[in-house]
Amino acid sequence: APYLQRILGRRGLVALEQLMGLFLAMMAIGMIVKGLKEFINLIILNSG
Repeated sequence: APYLQRILGRRGLVALEQLMGLFLAMMAIGMIVKGLKEFINLIILNSG
């Protein structure tokens, strides 16, 4: 972290943290959507 802080500065690190958080949230949402799709398909296949 000290190396990155020297390169990016304090504001750069804050921006990087926010981008990483956004990326993590996007991955989580993608996993949730994929799981819901599979769950719904399973319900549809088992109900018919």
